[in-house]
Amino acid sequence: MRCLIAAVLAGSTALAGYAKAADEMTIAVFTKNSTNPAYEAFRIAADQIARSTGARVVHFVPKKPDNVD
Repeated sequence: MRCLIAAVLAGSTALAGYAKAADEMTIAVFTKNSTNPAYEAFRIAADQIARSTGARVVHFVPKKPDNVD
């Protein structure tokens, strides 16, 4: 979980500088399922980061949990 938080913070810092230069940026978020609370937290964090940088987020979550196809 610490690594996930660190990755989100690092990504938000990088995106903050880039988003100011771009007209509109789209972030694609891929998670393995919609049932794991950690993945839900990551999706919420991605939405918050996008909102703060003016980017758009597209979430990709399989309908069947943990189905990579």
